[in-house]
Amino acid sequence: MLVTKPSTREAALMHPDQRACIHQQKGITTYATASDSYAFFNRLTGPEFLNQVESLLPEHRERLFPPTETLSMFLAQAMSADRSCQNIVDAAAVKRLMGELPICSTHTGAYCRARKRLPLDMVSTLARYTGRMMTEHTPDSWHWRGRTGQTGGWRYRYVARYRREPDCLSSTP
Repeated sequence: MLVTKPSTREAALMHPDQRACIHQQKGITTYATASDSYAFFNRLTGPEFLNQVESLLPEHRERLFPPTETLSMFLAQAMSADRSCQNIVDAAAVKRLMGELPICSTHTGAYCRARKRLPLDMVSTLARYTGRMMTEHTPDSWHWRGRTGQTGGWRYRYVARYRREPDCLSSTP
């Protein structure tokens, strides 16, 4: 339940603990809306990617972090300013609470193990598929001398490093 912002008069009459509670609720709401792992999840399960993602999914049982959710969290983690596992797990826990789903632990072990179970082929194939889609939908005016640009393969090196050193996201690349 979210509380609306009280008027100035109501705020002046409020008990200090009540003001702290409202401030904390606003902070949680801001934190939850800033996390974009669900935006990645919606994109991965949307019409553009669904067939590709389903064809790459490994055999798995239903867990707290199934492969599609783990991949979306990993993408959000990689794109976040705070790349720590704790940050992304906390964000997922807050989203679960806001969606009225069962409470989950904020310990990072389950997420890190789920991330290790992601097949490298799945991640690299989806990265290439995304690159092709972006190239196909890039306006001609964005091309340099009629050609598309290249990133130099940094994504693939980053994914390979992630597989060797799972904690590499918490340090500078």
